[in-house]
Amino acid sequence: MHFIDLNATTLHFKKTSSDTAAPALVLINSLGTDFRIWDEFLLHLGHQGEVLTYDKRGHGLSGVGDARFSIDLHMRDLAALMDSQGIKNAVICGVSVGGMIAMALQAARPDLVRGSSCVIPHHALVTLRGGRTASTRLRPTGWRGSPMR
Repeated sequence: MHFIDLNATTLHFKKTSSDTAAPALVLINSLGTDFRIWDEFLLHLGHQGEVLTYDKRGHGLSGVGDARFSIDLHMRDLAALMDSQGIKNAVICGVSVGGMIAMALQAARPDLVRGSSCVIPHHALVTLRGGRTASTRLRPTGWRGSPMR
């Protein structure tokens, strides 16, 4: 277990190191959980590269800070954590709100993201002209990619 002070709060994280050329894997958990939700998954995954898991601001053993919570704030926390650990070009996997953070990170800091997997994100962040972002509700799709009604 490690702690680091970033963006006016303390983040709790766990990082495994690796000597392989495999890309780092960054896992972002859902609301109300801490990074332990990934423990059993990682036992079965057998990933050979670095793995970074962390407790989002206000979760697990991480601090709360004074800033109002937002996807952008969580994304900036993750970007700062990845920068501090020298992680770039990583595969990002997020569950629920973690998926929203993953999408925001990919839009704001593509240098950190090689690829991403968003599991059950409730909203998508869309980049508009002028660099603004908007949130839109995702529509579930059927077997052939057609929207379910």
